[in-house]
Amino acid sequence: MASELENCMHVLRVVSILDGERMETIVDAAPAFGVGRGDINGCLGLLAASGLIRLCKGRVRITWSGREKLQRLLEGKLAPEGNSSRSPT
Repeated sequence: MASELENCMHVLRVVSILDGERMETIVDAAPAFGVGRGDINGCLGLLAASGLIRLCKGRVRITWSGREKLQRLLEGKLAPEGNSSRSPT
C-alpha cells in the first residue's frame, strides 16, 4: 500500500491546489495538472482511506496530515543531493 500511496502523491498535490472543490471539478481539472482521469478516482479513494483527504458532501478537502505529508515530500524533492534538511548537532 505504501508504494501505491507514493504513486498518488501527484493527486494529493492537485487536491491541495483545488482544496474544497467538488470531486467532479477535480477529476475534470486533473489532465491540466498531468494526471490521467483514470488515475484520479482510484487515488482519491486511496488517499481518503489513508486519512490524507476527506470526501464530504461531494467536496474534497485535504487534511492536516495530508498537508504535512505533501510538505515533507516537497521538501525532500527540493533538498540538494547528499544533504539532509536537518543540520548536524
